[in-house]
Amino acid sequence: MTSRRLDVHGRNRENVLAVRGNESRQTWNDILKLAKKIADVWSKGTKLGTAARYIISHFAALTAYLDDPRIEATNNLRERMLRMEKLIEGSSMFRRSLEGRFVLDVVRSVLQTAVAAGVPVHEYLVSVLRTSHDEIAKHPDRFTPRAWAAANLANLSTTSPTATLNAP
Repeated sequence: MTSRRLDVHGRNRENVLAVRGNESRQTWNDILKLAKKIADVWSKGTKLGTAARYIISHFAALTAYLDDPRIEATNNLRERMLRMEKLIEGSSMFRRSLEGRFVLDVVRSVLQTAVAAGVPVHEYLVSVLRTSHDEIAKHPDRFTPRAWAAANLANLSTTSPTATLNAP
């Protein structure tokens, strides 16, 4: 909700700090108070006690984004990117050789370019792999993720149930 409001009113230093300073800081202060109460009651040996003590001892680091608008409130995007990277690497058992690394780099580039273009990766790959080699060789520019999206996303959203989930 806070992010949407910032998008409406503008993401500038003043607005970000104002929103974080009011709503988010109060929420974090409430969390800290609750954590202190929990830490007084629950032992270190319990998960709840451990979590409460973690919040108390790392409070400054957890709330650093409140005072610095350059720091994002979450690292969700970075975690998703790392997860994809780990999945690609984990499924690429051939990566240990020079040729394997080359193939992995090509696959990684194709997947990341598709994600950056907002293309539903599965549909994109299936479509391209089902296209004849001759067609791709004649018109390679039609099969970049961006070009493919321009030509296919309108049709795809009405025919594929997963396309609407993955589309931008």
